[in-house]
Amino acid sequence: MADKDTRVYTIPLRADWLKQSRNYRAPRAISFIRGFVQKHTHVQNVLLSERLNKEIWAHTVSRPPAKIKVSVKVVDDVAHVKLPFEPDFTKKEEKKGGLKERLLEKAGATPSGPTPKEQKKEAKKAKTEIKKTEEKPNTAPTEKKETAPEEKKEQPKTEKQPETKPA
Repeated sequence: MADKDTRVYTIPLRADWLKQSRNYRAPRAISFIRGFVQKHTHVQNVLLSERLNKEIWAHTVSRPPAKIKVSVKVVDDVAHVKLPFEPDFTKKEEKKGGLKERLLEKAGATPSGPTPKEQKKEAKKAKTEIKKTEEKPNTAPTEKKETAPEEKKEQPKTEKQPETKPA
């Protein structure tokens, strides 16, 4: 199962994490694994697999495993550390965009296409255009629609003459 360029190590963790208080034992175990791999492979960059990290944290922060068996493979001055039964590291495809694009992909819309809000706006525009085209044939050219209320005709003001009191 192990290739020529892959080494398998059993790393003793208990002696190191016992020096740390309970709330920091799992992070201490992770950093010890990194240091152990750096020391034995003479490489500065160390990548740990997600499964290895989950294995360390599986028993809570205060009780990581006492020892762990890992498989180490050095590629281009980077040490890849994984559990022995895990498949080899493969470079993940870079996901372009953020959360919005991923949600759009789930919804079925393409990131380059219109967003759902834009689709709704376009649908409303189409509906209003349909209504406008339906209204035009129904109106006869001779009929006038009164859109504004009739203006009140102003009556000419007449000057009031002072009233005289009868004596």
